[in-house]
Amino acid sequence: MGHRDNTAVSEARRRQRRFNLIVLAATGIIVILVFAYTFESILPPPSVVLPYYLDKCIPVAGDPVYVSYPAIQILISGQPYTIPADIGVSRTCVRPINTRGNTGVIHIDAFEERLYTVQDFFLVWGATYGSAYAIFNRNQLFLYKTDGQHNITMTVNGQPNFAYETQQFPTNANVTSLPYNIIISYG
Repeated sequence: MGHRDNTAVSEARRRQRRFNLIVLAATGIIVILVFAYTFESILPPPSVVLPYYLDKCIPVAGDPVYVSYPAIQILISGQPYTIPADIGVSRTCVRPINTRGNTGVIHIDAFEERLYTVQDFFLVWGATYGSAYAIFNRNQLFLYKTDGQHNITMTVNGQPNFAYETQQFPTNANVTSLPYNIIISYG
């Protein structure tokens, strides 16, 4: 009977070791999944790759060749959406398209002669505040998509405009003598 008792004890120990290994493996997998989820949530959003003409800092001195200060307003379901300050602005760099306050006035101070578009503004916004803000076209604004009950409209100086993201900003626009006002509405 002593031999049977030893066999039973050995078998019980093997089962206990298998059980402990399974519990340890399951715990390890859970820890890895929790860590991966936590790590993913603290990472910055996927970055927006700016085209070369936006991925530069404007010089502090000199006269830009393209200066324009158009205004943009965004409405989500009829409610004003705040255009944040410092789009395109960091501690060490001010991009050619930027905002300096949350007034909705876009500052275009470029040292390169080219046409800048509404999409350029949204790309810089996305590069500053997260990739969702880089999305604007006739079918989507940020994470808001058109469907049977929602659409996106755009007006320029009060007139319907269907260029959406390809709409070009004029040179020398400003908020007083040569106003250029864009209203984008999702609803």
